[in-house]
Parts: sequence; C-alpha cells; structure tokens
Amino acid sequence: MLWNRPEACIAKVGDALVALYLTSIRNEWLPELRDVLLAAAEREGRPLPMIAIFRLDRRYPLEIGFDGRFEDIRNTLDASRSALTACSTVLEFGGWVRSAMVRVLTALGIGESSKPPFGVHSSCAEGIVWLAPHLSSRYPAGFYVDGIAALKREWGCVDV
Repeated sequence: MLWNRPEACIAKVGDALVALYLTSIRNEWLPELRDVLLAAAEREGRPLPMIAIFRLDRRYPLEIGFDGRFEDIRNTLDASRSALTACSTVLEFGGWVRSAMVRVLTALGIGESSKPPFGVHSSCAEGIVWLAPHLSSRYPAGFYVDGIAALKREWGCVDV
C-alpha cells in the first residue's frame, strides 16, 4: 500500500498503480497524492500506468462543491503527469454525480489525446482493456481484475 485513508487508497498491482476513491478527492489530499505518484515513478525508475476507480459509498458522503476545485486539481495533475504513462479513470456510478465528474475531467483537459492519455470508463474491465497497451505483458488482465477486487474487498466494498 502506497497511500491510504479510510475512504481512499493507492496500491501497486502488477506494474500499475491502482487508486480507489470511495468519495470525491479532498483538497487536503492533493499534495500527498502528487508526492505518492512522483515517488512511485522515481522508485520504479520510469512513469507508471494507473487506474483510478471512483465509487460512491454511503459511509463517505460527497463534499459539497467537489466539482468546483478545478485549479487545485489541475495544479496537482500537471505536477504529476511525468509520473504516469496513462491513466484509466473508472466512474462506477451514474446520474448527476457522474455527469459532474465527467464535466470536471473535461474541464481539466483530460482525454485520450492529452499527455499522458486519460480514458474515462464505466467499469474496471473496460478500464483495464483501455490501459492494456501501457501494461507489461508479465501480468495477464485477470491479474489486475483480481488485484482490484481484493483491494475493493479490503476497503469494505460489498458489491465487488
């Protein structure tokens, strides 16, 4: 485990970073998140692929205004780009919250043509398939599926 809070964590699974957020990213986490990503890339001697999974968990309510922190999130993202080869963002929910998150990601200029490329997906399986060209062939896709499921169970997600 590279970083953890009751409502979020980042772990290394195979040759990828896996972030699990059970709520919106908190502003106070941003410096730590940047440092964790940069340290992981430095430790490996290269940028890493990442899958960032966002779920809604009633244990951790969303902060009001989570979709209005563009500048702080953009600064953290810009400072962390060199640590990543690609990032697959998985939004495991729908409705207005998903629409707001997609709006934030779009406003941040996150997309498949950004550097590094970012993809937005509805499931971990879809996110892993998109990220596959950036993953080492040492680990099959099922390895990542299993690793993510284990991380979700450890963080108390009931519908893994």
